[in-house]
Amino acid sequence: MNISISSCKSLLITAYILFLLPTELQAAEGGIRLAQTRIIFNANNNNANAVIKNNGQQVYLIKADVMNTPQGNDPALTAAPFLVTPPMFRLEKDSQSTALIVRNGSSQLPLNKESVFWLSFLAIPSVSKHGDAPGNMTSAQVSVGIRNVIKLFYRPAGLSPSFERSQGMLTFRRDGNRVTVNNPTPYYLTLATLSFNDRPVALQDVNPMIAPFSNSVFPAENTPSKAQWSVITDYGDMGQTQSATIKIGK
Repeated sequence: MNISISSCKSLLITAYILFLLPTELQAAEGGIRLAQTRIIFNANNNNANAVIKNNGQQVYLIKADVMNTPQGNDPALTAAPFLVTPPMFRLEKDSQSTALIVRNGSSQLPLNKESVFWLSFLAIPSVSKHGDAPGNMTSAQVSVGIRNVIKLFYRPAGLSPSFERSQGMLTFRRDGNRVTVNNPTPYYLTLATLSFNDRPVALQDVNPMIAPFSNSVFPAENTPSKAQWSVITDYGDMGQTQSATIKIGK
């Protein structure tokens, strides 16, 4: 099997149709999946690791890179201050590979709060030229590329309080049929669950990630007085359930 090979006798035209999978998704089509749903890059470390697994019988070419997100980052950043090495590699069937994420100018990032980026792995399946007619000058094949994207959080040193304690520090204020959730911490807090008066909020319909020192608005029914929530931990699982009183007014 070869990856997009062209020769003087035949031109192989390969079109890649990309599917952007949800950031918290662990498994991908075709046997490709990431071992984690998020990466925490601590400032005290020089690098971080990401593991990609191929549980199928297809060989893939993997292209890895870090991209800016529209949330919470300096718009002056033209490129994400991280590199992935190797940036491109072959992933054999029934195998796994580890990509190394290294800093590249992260001194530009805020020191008082987290920054968030996308870590992208584009998996391009290998293609075969078997079956080409003799003397055929041009053959066209279509490969479906699968893109896995997870969040990469850059965490400066010395943030206070701890991330674990911050999970319970959200505050809530109701104004009509809306509840404003305030995040007074230096961390991106992603809600795993949220309910008002024991009535769950459909987080799949809203953005569940609340940026540091900011707030998000969620719909509410009736006049809720109590909020319950849990936050996705550094390991991608669900933290302890927290509760608080919903205050009234702007």
